[in-house]
Amino acid sequence: MNYVFQPLTAEDQELIYQIKSKVLLNSIQATLDNCHQQPASPASLADIHRVETQIGSPLPPLIREIFFQVGDGGFGPAHGITGLTSSYLTEDRSFVDHVLHTAQDIKAHLSESIAMSERAGAGDARLLEQDKRHLQHWNALGLETLIWYCNWGCNIVTVVDFGKPELPIFCADGLDIRAENLRTLREWWWGWVDGSLIQP
Repeated sequence: MNYVFQPLTAEDQELIYQIKSKVLLNSIQATLDNCHQQPASPASLADIHRVETQIGSPLPPLIREIFFQVGDGGFGPAHGITGLTSSYLTEDRSFVDHVLHTAQDIKAHLSESIAMSERAGAGDARLLEQDKRHLQHWNALGLETLIWYCNWGCNIVTVVDFGKPELPIFCADGLDIRAENLRTLREWWWGWVDGSLIQP
């Protein structure tokens, strides 16, 4: 698949600089506090090309450059962003696994749950309607362009749709997915940089 991405702007370059600065300050503070969790080193060009080949698409420039210039996961809000190739996983799955399989697996689970409930003809009608509503939410999104980007804990994950140039973000909460208050990945990162980002 080929997607049309916006090139890095001067504002994007400034955003990456601000992210790098905050990550560096946080790393220094973590060292002073004797905290052992540190961001992964930046991804190599070979790592990036390998992942792009596996998912069948180039990464959007902003996402690509954050991995290349800042680090391969483990920084940002909450538990940090998912690593491109590092050990920083979200829900025990790699970056590539999430792009290729997670949305499809969730849809398949919901479809199977709905079918079983309807065949049984009994059970909790409220849960059946909830599953149907969740499936409708997933069907409204593309299945091949979602990145499980940041793990907040308690099954709450910030998800990025990298198939759209503006990089809209969503909140995956268990089996449901919904829009976040901030509409784009750029707004999300600026919120983390300036301290205004709120957990979804």
